[in-house]
Amino acid sequence: MIRIEGEPGQADGLHVREKSRRHIRMGANRMKDQERDVLRKTILELVKKGHVHYTDIEKRAVATCLRLATSNTIRKQFYHYLLPNGYVERVSRGIHRITQKGEKLLEILN
Repeated sequence: MIRIEGEPGQADGLHVREKSRRHIRMGANRMKDQERDVLRKTILELVKKGHVHYTDIEKRAVATCLRLATSNTIRKQFYHYLLPNGYVERVSRGIHRITQKGEKLLEILN
């Protein structure tokens, strides 16, 4: 919180602005969580259809989630969240399938 000595009204105004900035940041994080959930749901739905190659997942996810999906965000969600946490497993090079844990997450996200 920012406090400036001087006129009483001046410090109060800064206090209110600081609170509103914090509120905006919290709202942005909440939206990012929702976007991540949509992206994870899309990826898991694509993988659930069968043994799928990663490049196919990436192309379809970018086409489905145009506003929030980029190759980088999909890669991060896939290789840094879904795969290490056991929601998706590697069958062979570039081929992946959903696990039981992934199916439970997909049910929750629906």
